[in-house]
Amino acid sequence: MKPFFISNDALEDASALQQRMERDGYLFFRGLVNTEAILQVRRDILTLCQQAGWLADGTTLMDGIANT
Repeated sequence: MKPFFISNDALEDASALQQRMERDGYLFFRGLVNTEAILQVRRDILTLCQQAGWLADGTTLMDGIANT
């Protein structure tokens, strides 16, 4: 497994970011997106999954445990 790299230090350096993307295949920016907004999207998607019967009964919604 490849080590996990955070790219916040190069946020203003497009060339460095492009090189990292080519080398690592991803860019990760800690704190770039509002955490609560991401959690709300997760909640919305998991609610739809629950309504479709795709999540295990009796489990916590945000755990997202599949109904297997």
